[in-house]
Amino acid sequence: MGRFCGKNARAAGKTVLELRRDSIVEMTYKKARELVTSADLASNQIICEAIEKSYPEHRILSEENIEGPLWIIDPLDGTVNYSKNLSHTLLSPWRLLLME
Repeated sequence: MGRFCGKNARAAGKTVLELRRDSIVEMTYKKARELVTSADLASNQIICEAIEKSYPEHRILSEENIEGPLWIIDPLDGTVNYSKNLSHTLLSPWRLLLME
């Protein structure tokens, strides 16, 4: 998995650097306040396509593919500690405000 991540991060990074070098980075805004560039989208596409090809059963959470608020919940973070009656547990509902 580490080699896979490194390989695809380098591929995406190469594209991002080439876009900047060639001065062809386009800038737009999501919902008029969050900047997104063509480099963001190109990098996202490279990484997502690689994951989908190599790991078709995996789901992908990417900033560039989310519209509206997103809740990520771990209903009991520290299940092992909880099951052993240890104090290091918490409930962690997180709401990410992405492109709201």
